[in-house]
Amino acid sequence: MKSLDKDRSRRYDSAASLADDIRRYLDGEPIHARPPSNFYRLQKYSRRHRVAFLTVTLVGITMILGTAASLWQMSEAIDERNAKDAALREATGAKAEAIAAKQQVEQFAEDLVRANELVVSGKAHADTGRWAEASRDYDAAVAIQPGYYLPRFQRAQLLTRMGLWPEAANDYANAIDTGASTSGPQWWGVPALFLYTGYDDAFRHISEQHWDEILREPSKPQWMLLRDLVASDEPIASIDHKVLVEIAVQWLSESVFPREPRPPHLGPNSRPPGDGPPERSPGPRRHDQFSRVVQLDSTPLCIRQYITAIVHLRAKECDKAIELLSQAERDPRWPGKYLIHAPMALAHYHKGDIVRASESLDRSDASIQELLSAPMSDRCKVQSHPGLIWSRVCKSTANRCKSSAVQPRQKLLRPSGPVMLCPSPKMLKALP
Repeated sequence: MKSLDKDRSRRYDSAASLADDIRRYLDGEPIHARPPSNFYRLQKYSRRHRVAFLTVTLVGITMILGTAASLWQMSEAIDERNAKDAALREATGAKAEAIAAKQQVEQFAEDLVRANELVVSGKAHADTGRWAEASRDYDAAVAIQPGYYLPRFQRAQLLTRMGLWPEAANDYANAIDTGASTSGPQWWGVPALFLYTGYDDAFRHISEQHWDEILREPSKPQWMLLRDLVASDEPIASIDHKVLVEIAVQWLSESVFPREPRPPHLGPNSRPPGDGPPERSPGPRRHDQFSRVVQLDSTPLCIRQYITAIVHLRAKECDKAIELLSQAERDPRWPGKYLIHAPMALAHYHKGDIVRASESLDRSDASIQELLSAPMSDRCKVQSHPGLIWSRVCKSTANRCKSSAVQPRQKLLRPSGPVMLCPSPKMLKALP
């Protein structure tokens, strides 16, 4: 194109210049026909020195790749070092936490031992009537282990014996919240205490647990749990009183317990006066799923009749309740007959017999007043356990029942004061 350029100054000046440019092209050197750019010169140079240029290029690429690999390895090493440092810090922190946890466990164990020692000491004081010392020990145990249920439970039992029922109910509720099991006999009557002191949530909670326990073994008589379930006249959604009636009737018909030795002057087929209906013979021993001998029901007949009557009363079966209460009242072995009058009054009231209801409440009021006028030591023997649903008869209840003949039955409220419906375990022990 240079030889054909219109501008004469830009053409080859001679044929020799054209030949020289052709030679340069053939030799791989830059020609004059193209602009002498750096890239063009480098391209021509690389073609003339291909081996050297290729060698330099390969060396440069190798160095670049080596440098990149070194940087990557260095980055990996830094990351690994950082991970090790983080793991070391975590291990150090975990070790410190483990040491702290070990110290806490050791401290907890020491506090638990001290709390148990104080509980044992408090129980010893309580058993000997030194209530102030017992209360001090229980308070110290609760302060040492506030999350341990046993000191609160023992203090609740002491407060119950002292007549401080709201404080006792609070400790019982806290014991449940801190993990205490409510399946043992030490909890008999506590639902009644919750009911009396206004701990409705705790009452429903423990009642549902007792209900589930009865349903797990409906053939096993558990009279004290059944007694607790019928403490309230307000129905609980999960508890069916009709089912309770069926269970109580079955227990009452099947329960047996060893008889007392007969006096020598009575024959084998004769029975002492007032001994109640004949008991069924024990029969062959029964075994549970673990091949253990099932213990026979030793609950006295009068107590079984009484509790069954309360179950009938809650189910509004008043005639059957009155019949069973009358049978229990005729038993001469029961020292707590004053418990019968209040439910008898309620049964007569539900039947519409206001006169008999009033008479029963008068008898109940007289019995409770006689009990309250007894020496403190005698009263504590009867009233020291929360198994007594209510601790006294409200005089205003008797007055309302006396005047109910001229008042609508809907106007009669349930007793504002507690009525004793349930015998305590100590009363059961007093039976021959």
